[in-house]
Amino acid sequence: LHRPAWSYVSEYPTHLLNRARVHIGDDSRMSAFVSKLARGVPVKIAWIGGSVSLAGGSPRPDQIWVNQFHKWLELTFTPCGDSATASPTLHQEHSTTYLHRGQSCAASTIQLYQLSVFAAMPQFLEACRLYKVPADVDLVVMDTAANDVLVEPLVHSLMRAALERMMRY
Repeated sequence: LHRPAWSYVSEYPTHLLNRARVHIGDDSRMSAFVSKLARGVPVKIAWIGGSVSLAGGSPRPDQIWVNQFHKWLELTFTPCGDSATASPTLHQEHSTTYLHRGQSCAASTIQLYQLSVFAAMPQFLEACRLYKVPADVDLVVMDTAANDVLVEPLVHSLMRAALERMMRY
């Protein structure tokens, strides 16, 4: 299996790209997710966050950065990108198909569950949104940092405890 997007070569040298990757702990779950993407196996992504994840200041829903990321995954790892007329970075400026279907094309194998809530703190997300994550989801992205530190120090806070519980869920 090969997709046109996979022939893209970054202008950045490999040593700089390697410095941009950071993770702590076991990467087996992420490796399994990426392997499924590369093989064209259907995947599900749940996104939990606040206002940045939900709107991000964009006037059009298909330009929210979470949706841009979802479209990029579709154009890179599904047949949606095989005939895409996009830039080398596979960025779609505007897509009426995405607005109506929630996917770039009918052949997409990547499903996004948008569970974000405006002005949500980790405690609310843990109590009211986490239970909505499907049991068979392949990747959960938590994006909560924008509002967190403004209320109290993060080191010994209820927010940190809520984030840690969600990470272990």
